[in-house]
Amino acid sequence: MENSTKKGMFWSFPVSHFSYFFIWAIVSGYLTLWLEQVANLNGSEAGIVFSMMAAMSLAFQPLFGFFSDRLVMKKTLVFIILGVGVLIGPYFEWLFMPLLAATNPFVIAVITGIYLSFVLNGGVSVIEQYIQR
Repeated sequence: MENSTKKGMFWSFPVSHFSYFFIWAIVSGYLTLWLEQVANLNGSEAGIVFSMMAAMSLAFQPLFGFFSDRLVMKKTLVFIILGVGVLIGPYFEWLFMPLLAATNPFVIAVITGIYLSFVLNGGVSVIEQYIQR
């Protein structure tokens, strides 16, 4: 029984690692096209999204590092990041598009940059740290 528990623990690492980087690759690969072709943002508005992702990741990484050190091998923060990552599609469909029509595109670009930074740029350190432990 203990051997099967260790085997299950082993497979949780590559599955979580693969899932996270799969989400990151899909979002990063198609986000610019989607923002310009579907959401009809111009280049500067799409650039604000990516700028906010970079800027906010500088704030999220130290916070995530602090919480990761406190949680050690608990998967709470990993599951939060993966769960929020799974909700990227619904965010863009159900929140981003309606809010874009109702408010200033720059405000929505800033909010989207913060959201994606939480999942992608800031979350990478949590996933990597969990895999290394």
